[in-house]
Amino acid sequence: MPSGRIHSTATVMLAAAGAYFSLRGGSSAAQTVALSAGVLTGLVLTPDLDVDDGCTSTLIIRRVFGRAAAQLWTIFWLPYSLSIPHRSRLSHLPILSTVIRLAYVLFIPLLIYFLAGLPFRLPPLPVELAWAAAGLALADILHFVMDSVF
Repeated sequence: MPSGRIHSTATVMLAAAGAYFSLRGGSSAAQTVALSAGVLTGLVLTPDLDVDDGCTSTLIIRRVFGRAAAQLWTIFWLPYSLSIPHRSRLSHLPILSTVIRLAYVLFIPLLIYFLAGLPFRLPPLPVELAWAAAGLALADILHFVMDSVF
């Protein structure tokens, strides 16, 4: 099983390759940036958030935002890591695991939104959001392949 550092390095390389091929394929600059940002989001929304004792994403959060943010990040993901066994299909199967983690991230803000009694209207979503989600899914596919091969 590759280490978090190896997964992170491969993810950064995938973001660069994705940007190159996206631009070469005729995608707009905004779509290319969204795709690469989505892949890089895989560094913190990694399938390894199901690890009970933390993962590389916590280290990234701590380096960028500080120790308190890393502790909040760990607390936020604790129910997820306790309820999903490490390397299960729910956390590691590409696309499915991507959707589950995105839903988990959106759950609390949506809950607060609904508890506040605000009307729910989904605004028009920019196409770049789909490119970012595709980038995150690509990062998850890479993670899955690396875990399967190594």
